[in-house]
Amino acid sequence: MLSGNQTFKVFPVFFPQSTMVNNIRKNKMNLVLKLYKEGKRIGEIAQITNVSLREIGTIISKYRPGKIV
Repeated sequence: MLSGNQTFKVFPVFFPQSTMVNNIRKNKMNLVLKLYKEGKRIGEIAQITNVSLREIGTIISKYRPGKIV
């Protein structure tokens, strides 16, 4: 127990959260594309990946082969 004049040091832990979030996002995108290439319907992909239909449409349209950028 600390008395009135004692202090303790807190050492911050730096966790690269943005890197982790980006990795999770990339993994979900890759899973969406994999399932799409396997012939799954968008509704099935949404249930499996827990990604919205709109986001799945965006992912698929970005990476559709032959798309002109």
